[in-house]
Amino acid sequence: KDNDVVLQAIKQNGNFLEYANEILKKDEDVVLQAVKQNGNVLEIADEVFRIDRDVVIAAIMKTPEALKFAEPPLNQDRQLLVKAGLWNEDHVTNDNTVLIVLSTRFSLAKTST
Repeated sequence: KDNDVVLQAIKQNGNFLEYANEILKKDEDVVLQAVKQNGNVLEIADEVFRIDRDVVIAAIMKTPEALKFAEPPLNQDRQLLVKAGLWNEDHVTNDNTVLIVLSTRFSLAKTST
């Protein structure tokens, strides 16, 4: 019954994932509900979800900058950078796509202040 209350709270406010028990925190449906409410919840999600493409996509569709909480290589994935609006496909030089610095910044996000 407590799980039902927490699950309903998460559906209303993804931040409540922080207060869920370990079973709920490892439930993909629960984590998906949370990141759909607030993509930045990806930061506190279990690592298995920070490398899950579907969860990361759901997070960045709500909060594009949540991509910084995804684990490599997803935080540097060109398709995800485009979805998050952080990569412009029109940046082409000599038929080679120019890499952007944001992907490097995101890969360092855990250690940056």
